[in-house]
Amino acid sequence: MSNRVIMPSGDFIVPRALQPAFELDREKNQGTYLDPNVWVLHQTDL
Repeated sequence: MSNRVIMPSGDFIVPRALQPAFELDREKNQGTYLDPNVWVLHQTDL
């Protein structure tokens, strides 16, 4: 017997994540979590 919880399709909250939304599609057997990229340009010629 397993203690796994099978979640239904929908949007879920991911605590302490940069992007808190997680989308689960049970029909496609697919979950999607998108995290934004942050690009920073630093000047190196001091």
